Amino acid sequence: MKNNTFYTAILMAALSINALHAQNIVVIGEVENIKEGTTFQLEEITGTGSTAIWSKYDDKNNGKVINGRFLLKQRCKRTDSRHFSLYADQRSINLEFWANQGDTVYVKGNGPLMGTWEVKSKAPEQKELDAIRKTSVKELAAHQQSFLDYEAYRWYRRDTEMTEAEWDSTGVILRQKDTLRTTTKIAWFRKELEAMKDLPITDFWMDHIGTIIYRAHFHRSDFEDIMREIYIKNADKIDRKPDGKAIREWVYPYPKAEMGKLYTGGDLFDVNGKEYRLADFRGKYVLLDFWAQYCGECIEAFPQLGKLQKQYADKLTIISISVDKYQTWKTSPAQKDITWHSLSDGGGHDGGIAKSFDVASMPAYILIAPDGTYKARLTSSDIYNGKLEKYLNEEL
Repeated sequence: MKNNTFYTAILMAALSINALHAQNIVVIGEVENIKEGTTFQLEEITGTGSTAIWSKYDDKNNGKVINGRFLLKQRCKRTDSRHFSLYADQRSINLEFWANQGDTVYVKGNGPLMGTWEVKSKAPEQKELDAIRKTSVKELAAHQQSFLDYEAYRWYRRDTEMTEAEWDSTGVILRQKDTLRTTTKIAWFRKELEAMKDLPITDFWMDHIGTIIYRAHFHRSDFEDIMREIYIKNADKIDRKPDGKAIREWVYPYPKAEMGKLYTGGDLFDVNGKEYRLADFRGKYVLLDFWAQYCGECIEAFPQLGKLQKQYADKLTIISISVDKYQTWKTSPAQKDITWHSLSDGGGHDGGIAKSFDVASMPAYILIAPDGTYKARLTSSDIYNGKLEKYLNEEL
């Protein structure tokens, strides 16, 4: 029999915490077939990445399963965070949910396939997510199970003494499990996209499809048909959304940028909606700085970029282009550190200008010559070691 006194204490603690800290997120969980002592933690999902919440409380049992229940209380790093992931210990799989800061979220589940757990949240986005997940619960469960199987077997190989022949034979099995992990992920994403074809094009819809696009970009050919169907059916509504370009360009991709050739690019806009084109900046070198909220190295480079912009104001225009989702970019705390142009084209990580220049990882820097030609691709070290200045000091 479960400890009702403990459960009552959890409720009282959650209410007390919420009253004191509006920026907290509190999760109360009731779980079965989860090992006692398992500890849960949260991450804030921001754009295409996530930010771990490292705030610690004195309660050593924070997030720990006791008698089949747990209480997890954390303070959000970002005041606008509303999209979260709940992880158990090793973070191998997760439960995504939406919540308003200051609210208490209730989760209930049986077994380790967290994606199938029930969530009760006041956030309207949670209802939309539940509607999609209801159609894909079998596919999501299959993917999470295949992921757990793959991880368990990978650790088994690492921790077990084997002959060379055994290592080779188990390697074949591991690759088979990895293939299954991929195919189940594709099946899950396709099932969700099928459900989304007939749903209203809300801000949540755009956010969710943007997440799928980001996670599926290594398997583009597996989704081109359904993405085309979704876009053509909803083009007028998608095009009016700030992040709509990321969807449109699965169907009508940007041309690839070619070194030494003229690059015109597409439409860009600032946080106030003012539109720009790269051609507007001709006459000076243009450094395109591709960044994301979750990229610490990108943000760490901002002071150096600021120095370069100030030092070479007569020769250089720096444009930081965010690959984050629109709302994440617009509200990013890092915006305060950008004293030059901070723009977005709505194409995200896998579309628009980033796709044209094959930006696979960040930070990434592209130098455009004053006449609009693609001059060079630079690394982080080039921004610090003087290589950029060598280009700027060339005779024009």
